[in-house]
Amino acid sequence: KAKKKKSGKTVVVQEEKEERVESDSTEQDVFSHVSSACDFRSVPFGIEPSALMALLNTDRSPAVAHEDSSKYTYMIEEAGVRFSVLFFFNTSERLYRYDILGDLFAADSINTAVRTQARLLKKAMVRQAGKPIKTSMIGLFDLKKEQLSPMAWWQCDGNRAWVGIIREDNRYRARTTVMASEKVVSPGVGLPVRAKWITKEEQ
Repeated sequence: KAKKKKSGKTVVVQEEKEERVESDSTEQDVFSHVSSACDFRSVPFGIEPSALMALLNTDRSPAVAHEDSSKYTYMIEEAGVRFSVLFFFNTSERLYRYDILGDLFAADSINTAVRTQARLLKKAMVRQAGKPIKTSMIGLFDLKKEQLSPMAWWQCDGNRAWVGIIREDNRYRARTTVMASEKVVSPGVGLPVRAKWITKEEQ
C-alpha cells in the first residue's frame, strides 16, 4: 500500500513538474518578444501557437485551431457586437498577423451594418493604439474583391494596422488587419490591403 501511495505521489509530482516546465516555456516565449500598442490584448507578435493558446484560452471563449494549424480563431465582443479574431502563423510557427472580422452582409447593408461595424473596429483600435496616422473615406467603387480598402491606418513600433471594408464574392464585411514588422513576417508575404503602406515621408 505504501508503495502504491508513493508511486501515486511520484506521478502527481511528475505531472506538476511537466506543467511548470510548459508554463515557464510559455512565459519565456511571451516575455522574449516586444509588445506594441497594436498587439491584440496581451498577445505579442512572434510567439508560438502554444503561447497563444495559453494566453487566450478560457472556458468562456477558447481559441480554436484550424485544420492546417497555421490559423487560430477567437471570439470577442465590442459594443454588443460579436467579432471573430483570426491569428496567422508563418512557416516558422510564429504569430505575424491577426484579423478582426465583422459579419458578412449584402451590398444593400454597406452604408448601415457594415459601416457601423467598421466604426466600432476603428474606435477599438483608437482606444488601443491612439489616433490613426491617416484616414480615408471609402466609396462603393473603392471596394475591390478580396482586398481590404482602409478607412484608417496605424503604425506601432514597426507593426502596421488597418481598419476598413473588404468585399468577399458579392458580400461585404468590416475588418481590422494588423501585421507584424518585417522581422517577424515571412519573406514573400504581401500586404493584405489594396492601398500601399505609407512611407515616413508621406506621414
